[in-house]
Amino acid sequence: MLFRSHQPGDLFEVGSTMISFTAEDASGNIVIEEFTITVIDNEDPQIIGLPLDISVPTDLDQCNAVVNWQEPTFTDNCTVVGSQSSIASGSIFEVGTVTVTYTVIDSAGRETIASFDVTVEDQQIPVFENMPTNRVLSADPGSCDVVHEWLEPTVLDNCPNVSVTSSHQSGDTFPVGLNIVTYQAMDANGLSRQAMFTVV
Repeated sequence: MLFRSHQPGDLFEVGSTMISFTAEDASGNIVIEEFTITVIDNEDPQIIGLPLDISVPTDLDQCNAVVNWQEPTFTDNCTVVGSQSSIASGSIFEVGTVTVTYTVIDSAGRETIASFDVTVEDQQIPVFENMPTNRVLSADPGSCDVVHEWLEPTVLDNCPNVSVTSSHQSGDTFPVGLNIVTYQAMDANGLSRQAMFTVV
């Protein structure tokens, strides 16, 4: 009489399975033979619907942006046992480029990693407020020039560290004729604006 632990055509899971055959004759003599069937998972899990690289401007009056995308899905011939992303959709991204990485692992320990870039661009140019208006002045008595003072303009920008330069300073002496006072504001991302007024 012959006994089998498994039958030809049986379905075997990933891993090693011992197959045994037991033969017994009429006298009760028994012989057991065994061999192993090993099923190896050679298929990596798949990440489906990974976003393409994303490029967005900063949110209004902010130096960053909230960025959303549709989460990818994960499939495998075996069971997906874990998945994660380095940054979640809906997170706040600062100006610049950040790589978002997704990792998925299956029950056989096979791993797939895929990524895309999120770029946030500052497109808001600094703005001058309280810029002095054009001035028409008379020369100081007994002189061919005039000293002129004004309140410095202020600068608004969505990002910090705006540098301001000017061609003249309040309290400078201006000669008779047309004088152009120029201000330039440049933010940390290289966006600049120029404004001016005249002193005559």
